[in-house]
Amino acid sequence: MKTHIWPILATRAALALIFGLLTLAWPGITLLALVVLFGAWCLVDGVSLAISTVRGDDDRRRRWADALGAVASVGLGVVTLVWPGLTAVGLTILIGAWLVAGGAAETIAAIRWRQVLTREWVLVVSGLLSVVLGIVLLAAPAPGALALSQVIGIYAIVYAVMLGTMAVRVHHWEREHPSVGFRAASATG
Repeated sequence: MKTHIWPILATRAALALIFGLLTLAWPGITLLALVVLFGAWCLVDGVSLAISTVRGDDDRRRRWADALGAVASVGLGVVTLVWPGLTAVGLTILIGAWLVAGGAAETIAAIRWRQVLTREWVLVVSGLLSVVLGIVLLAAPAPGALALSQVIGIYAIVYAVMLGTMAVRVHHWEREHPSVGFRAASATG
């Protein structure tokens, strides 16, 4: 069965565009909202794990590990909600690392896709943009939430345009080669 790649690329582009526009619309609350949601999730996760530990089986080793996980999760949730700025810096570092890794992967994918498609500079540019932004965030992880939100919002919109362009190109290629799955074609060579 033939796998179509372009709808996945188009969906990712649409989600990145929506995220970017929302981030620019509410730059002051974007990062704080992420931090608060993360803190709340940690608290709920830790309390849930604590309840399951109390109600759990009699395996002491498992209960010990679950209890330790519950304490760690609740602790992280409390630290996140009490010191959201510290968590924002940590989140900035994680986002920077994610951008570097994802950008490198996209650049490698673009090089591989060149065997099937031509002029795939779009994916190379989006990958390099990811790497550059990631390095900037890793180099200066303590910028204000407003500035970071705006940079992330602009990045998401540019990324959405690049990924959307790639989706269109892949869609055209798939229409021109209906009997060949994109994955099968890109795996050769």
